[in-house]
Amino acid sequence: MVFLLVAFILYIVVLCWAVLQFSWGRDTVPECEGDYQNWMALFMAGLIFNVTIARVIKYQMGHRRNQPEPRNVKLFNIGTCVFYIVFYLVGVVLSTLDSNAACKEADPQAFNSWQALCIFGFAVQFMIWGGVGIFATFMLYLARNGMLNDGDNAAPSDTVEKLETVSAEVANKNEACCAICLEEFGGNGGGGGGGEEGMEAKRTHCGHVFHQRCLENWFKVAKSCPVCRKDVAGAVASGGSNV
Repeated sequence: MVFLLVAFILYIVVLCWAVLQFSWGRDTVPECEGDYQNWMALFMAGLIFNVTIARVIKYQMGHRRNQPEPRNVKLFNIGTCVFYIVFYLVGVVLSTLDSNAACKEADPQAFNSWQALCIFGFAVQFMIWGGVGIFATFMLYLARNGMLNDGDNAAPSDTVEKLETVSAEVANKNEACCAICLEEFGGNGGGGGGGEEGMEAKRTHCGHVFHQRCLENWFKVAKSCPVCRKDVAGAVASGGSNV
């Protein structure tokens, strides 16, 4: 994570350098009026879009600060990151073409900042979404499906059984979805109210509701509530069942 932070800081430095070298609106030397100018102009337009229109779009999609992101907002963010990964990669390829050698000779500072921005931008985006993101998603998948087990931090095996079982209607009033699997309660996927086995809704002492199976897998690696981090196993042990 420290390496990623350092890389991100360097990326911001290179970004500022590249923007200053491009100096939106200044006269570009004739040798750089092709790939370099077009790529940088599109990149600058993208920056403006991300800090203005994109925020409005995500707000209209339901994005709110300090709240879980709706599925369509997550897809929008993923699409944006994929676009930039491809966009930076295209910039790297363009900067290596022989046709742009004249631009490097005519305006080396601008050209070098463009090439550095493409390389750093691609590397940072790939590390976030292609490296850390994939690793985090993989680990989350293992945890959700009970493939990880931590004997020291795990809750007693009967912890979930001692929690209150609630109906799908009550569960959906408490929570928009199960915070572990992000699926709704009841309906086609099961959920409290006679659905698929293991998908009954269980409510913790702190008032949060999850699918039974999701909690069973979670408690293999932790004793706390997945949402507020209160000690669920300790509450069950000291207060007994909350059924």
